[in-house]
Amino acid sequence: MRESKRGWTLIELVMVIVVISILASISIVKINDVMQADRVAAAVSDVNIIKRALMSYFGDNIAFPTDAAAGADPGLAPDYIDSWPAENPWNGEYEYNYGTYANFNFDGTAGNEVYISINKGSSDLTSETCAEVDNLLDDGDIADGRVRSDGSTYIYVYVSEG
Repeated sequence: MRESKRGWTLIELVMVIVVISILASISIVKINDVMQADRVAAAVSDVNIIKRALMSYFGDNIAFPTDAAAGADPGLAPDYIDSWPAENPWNGEYEYNYGTYANFNFDGTAGNEVYISINKGSSDLTSETCAEVDNLLDDGDIADGRVRSDGSTYIYVYVSEG
């Protein structure tokens, strides 16, 4: 008697590969979504820590620190913040800004503006991401309010009138 050996047919193998490919692509998309949500949450947390440190500085000095270069601590560490964040979640820098800026008069009054820039680095900073940050910090509209963006290279977060 001859034993029957049943193996996989070519069609069955192709179907298994197709199903595995579909599941893998869905997983990759979901992983990217989770990673992006983590970046947004980290940026919002960093900005809130910096804002609290700036307000404490102001409370002690009755003035805000002078303007600082991108990535530079404006004088908050170590008294008001452990350390200035080395980079933001998109591999760019946080920048503290203090001064009169014609393009960004956040509150509509004359005077210096105090705001934090989240500058794009090597990772994608999309308009959707900017809107997510804005939604958590302000109103979700990157064109106006206390958080503004061009949708691809920076996010400006208003702190106070200087």
